Amino acid sequence: MLTFLFGLTQAMKPETESPITWTVEFYAALVILALMFCALAYVHHLKKSKKKSFIKALSIWILGVYFSALALTLPIYMNGLAGKADYALRVIVSSMHQAFQMFTLDVDRDIVVQLAVAQNWESQAAYRILSVELIAAPVLTFAFVLSFFKSFLDMLRYWMLFLCDAYIFSELNERSLALAKSVREKDPQALIVFTGATNKEDESMADLFEEAEQVDAIIQKKEIHNINFGSKGKRRKLYFFTIKEDETKNQIQSLQLIDKYQKRKNTWLYVFSTRIECEMLLNQKDAGEIIVRRINVIQSLVYNHLYNDGYSVFLAADKIPPEKAPQAKENPAPVHCLVIGMGQHGTEMVKALSWFGQMPGYQMIIDAYEKDEHANERFTAQCPELMSEEHNRMDPSGDEASYRITIHSGVDVALSTFEEEIRQMTDVCYVFISLGSDEDNIRTAIAMRTLFSAMNGKDSDVPMIETVVYQTEEVHALNAGEGISDYLHEPYRIHFIGSMEEVFSVDVIMQSEIEKEAKKYHLQWVETTVEIELEKADRQIEELLKKLPEEEKKKAEAILKSKQPEQDDPIESIRNRIKQKKEAADIVGQLFTRNDPAETNPAAGIKIILENLNTTFENTIKGSIIEKIKMFYRYEYYFRSCSSVVIHVNTLIRLLNRKVEQVDELDARKEDLSRLEHIRWNAYMRSEQYRFAPEINRLGRLHKDLVPFSQLEMEEQDKDDRLKYLKNLVSALREQEETNRPAAGETEK
Repeated sequence: MLTFLFGLTQAMKPETESPITWTVEFYAALVILALMFCALAYVHHLKKSKKKSFIKALSIWILGVYFSALALTLPIYMNGLAGKADYALRVIVSSMHQAFQMFTLDVDRDIVVQLAVAQNWESQAAYRILSVELIAAPVLTFAFVLSFFKSFLDMLRYWMLFLCDAYIFSELNERSLALAKSVREKDPQALIVFTGATNKEDESMADLFEEAEQVDAIIQKKEIHNINFGSKGKRRKLYFFTIKEDETKNQIQSLQLIDKYQKRKNTWLYVFSTRIECEMLLNQKDAGEIIVRRINVIQSLVYNHLYNDGYSVFLAADKIPPEKAPQAKENPAPVHCLVIGMGQHGTEMVKALSWFGQMPGYQMIIDAYEKDEHANERFTAQCPELMSEEHNRMDPSGDEASYRITIHSGVDVALSTFEEEIRQMTDVCYVFISLGSDEDNIRTAIAMRTLFSAMNGKDSDVPMIETVVYQTEEVHALNAGEGISDYLHEPYRIHFIGSMEEVFSVDVIMQSEIEKEAKKYHLQWVETTVEIELEKADRQIEELLKKLPEEEKKKAEAILKSKQPEQDDPIESIRNRIKQKKEAADIVGQLFTRNDPAETNPAAGIKIILENLNTTFENTIKGSIIEKIKMFYRYEYYFRSCSSVVIHVNTLIRLLNRKVEQVDELDARKEDLSRLEHIRWNAYMRSEQYRFAPEINRLGRLHKDLVPFSQLEMEEQDKDDRLKYLKNLVSALREQEETNRPAAGETEK
């Protein structure tokens, strides 16, 4: 380009000053601009073809504007430097300098105005083009500088907003973006950071970058473990997500993050991996102050779904007419579930239903279908004792887990033989479909509704049919209004779950109600001392209230009803409860001494008990709670085991709430509820690959308590006493749902 312009000045060297015409230079500038737009079009074509370009669009803009401006300024210096020594070189250097100054807002405007002197149309057009470039050049400079320093400016924003919580992702992909959008909805002030984001030129990545900018995210090219996000800070909460598609890299980066932030409080690390070796690595690693959680998105979806909607499975079972369930003429009633597809979703659902279905008055029947001819052997290898003849049966004694799981291997659900087999099942109440693709899932779900509608009548909504659909937009469209329907607007009553938006959400991944309740359940053994002392203080306060005149008693009770909100932090929650009891004792004591100041405050003894309790808590119990919390997160066994209890109890309470008139009636069921918990635990442990052995061997997945409830030692039977936990939850549920409790047979879909 420079050689061409140098030759142009040599060819047009004037002997004396003459009017400026710009004709040749004007056309040269047009050629340069045309080449620029052709290059931009080619780069755009490469992006659409998902191919990498060796040069960025911004660079093409800068080069095109620079060389066209250079061509348009040549005549100015060709005229002004006529007759000077080294004429061509001076013209080129001066024009280059002038064109460069356009990008730095230092251009000599008086020289440029000379373009307006000549009256031919080429000169006027050149003047207009150069005027536009005078505006465009500084804008391009700003864009270039901004892109060069964008990472620095983003991190400057990160450090300036030091009070905002930060959510930091190891990669920009569809999963991390879906979770980031959920974070933004929950916390509008949060700082969202994507790291390891380098491939912006790829068209699919360009869309992700655009969506990331829409959630006001900070985007960094460096990997997550190579950036300092405040390893010594304490006030800001840091949430790290190793969420790459490559699970091996997730494991490696997680270990690096633990080493880097091990001593930092208010730090959480979520590791996305379904691999068993990841669990072993995290169990082995001392995380220090960091709370580490391995996220199995398949299990999280199934667990959250059963927690929120599992109750409806039993409601659907109640709708089965007695004549269609001949084996249920007497209790227990069958809960017959079909699982179509034994991939990751289907396998996890079968495991969960085995222990989730251990409910009083019901018996779980599971028929699972899979095209793989070895599906039964594969599942049995994962859960050998769950599928053994000794345990995979209906137990009439009520002393063991009672279920029947049948894996139908080598079955193609698209064949007529499958339909004929389903027609023999008249008591199916729930169908879960997961065949691996959205298309197959939707098609099979519609076929199943068509089949059951023909069997049960067009107005029947039994069985419940649920299927996994991954694409968020499809799920929104399919679930819109009353859901999909046929050409006569008859609804299919199919529920679509498992979209990326649902799976990768704050409620499922981070702030799950299951996690909160599971942690409380895990800590209840540590808090026993606190509970005993608080109950003792409550009884003493109640005794004092009985001695007050009726009017004073009502005043005191009204004051005591206004409780402070419970804290999410278990330690702060206990401190808050002790504080509440102290305030209650003060109130009652003041009522006693108001009329007679000389009277001894009868609440003084209660306050001494609470002061001693507070001292014991701070010196001993608090440390035990902190250690228990670390174990809860470090060893996934505790997290999953406690979560299964919460899921089961949540549904059990709702079932009891329909059948138990008074919470006190549960006292008579103490042994039954303890037995039920052990039965559920047996099924759960077998779904986790455990087998019976005389001695416990965690490494070998062996446990001595995998026996009928009646064969347990009394000490172990007492551990299964969940009555207090049930009482608290039943009371809370009654208080919340007093007016709108679901009636028998009423679905919540």
